[in-house]
Amino acid sequence: MDTLVVDGMRICYTAAGSGPPLLLIHGLGANRSDWDSQIPEFSKHYRVIAPDLPGYGDSAKPLRLYSVPYFAQLMWQLCDRLGLEQISIVGHSMGGATALQMAVDAPDRVERMVIANSVPTFTPRNFEEYREFALRMGLMTVFGPRLLATFMSRRMFPRADQTAQRERSIARSKHNHRHTYLVSLLALARWSVRADLPKLRIPTLVIAAEQDYFPFEDVQQFASELPLGELQAFPGTRHGLPMEVPEAFNESVLGFLLREPAPAVRRRRRKAAVETT
Repeated sequence: MDTLVVDGMRICYTAAGSGPPLLLIHGLGANRSDWDSQIPEFSKHYRVIAPDLPGYGDSAKPLRLYSVPYFAQLMWQLCDRLGLEQISIVGHSMGGATALQMAVDAPDRVERMVIANSVPTFTPRNFEEYREFALRMGLMTVFGPRLLATFMSRRMFPRADQTAQRERSIARSKHNHRHTYLVSLLALARWSVRADLPKLRIPTLVIAAEQDYFPFEDVQQFASELPLGELQAFPGTRHGLPMEVPEAFNESVLGFLLREPAPAVRRRRRKAAVETT
């Protein structure tokens, strides 16, 4: 584990491999250990940086108002401290939201993106979505992280043959900080970059689970609104794709990241490089 002080707080991260930089961003109620099945494979081709977001894992947990734009700002500051000018990003769930916000804030610094189990807005629109937020808020507020971790892990990994994944998820999530989780969840409910999607001319792979918390049609629309977006769906899967089907997930991500860029993308990158010199 490596550590840097960013914006006055300790940010812990795992670094592995060499080559072009690849940032892995975990989701709500998680930490960098979510990427344990990805780091060994991705680091064969990339310099992998997998941080704990502030308030999660081993990073500092100040009592503050966390938000997706704040997480994105902190991740760019971490990249600056590490000397990373242009990066590719893989984000899961809230990490996907953070990746999208990073791309909106600094599009010329993002080579490629992979957004897994995520959408460009988590703002509730109907009874089912309000109930999902209320359920999580209520469980965390009244019963705390241990019961919430058990409940959510059973939803993500419900099958009998997923016992090991379920137990790892519970062991990781039961140590969540109550304040961080609740503030992050409320911030997600107010966050959206949907209006910015047509401006993101960044090659982006959207990876979807058939039985996620949000409708598959929402993910299809998300991918279609990205100028250089493409969609890959995994039938029969749920919200924890990097942990649920790690081999297939890794193959999909690496196949996309290692693919030669299209000529138009190469021209855009050259133009951006000229304009910044």
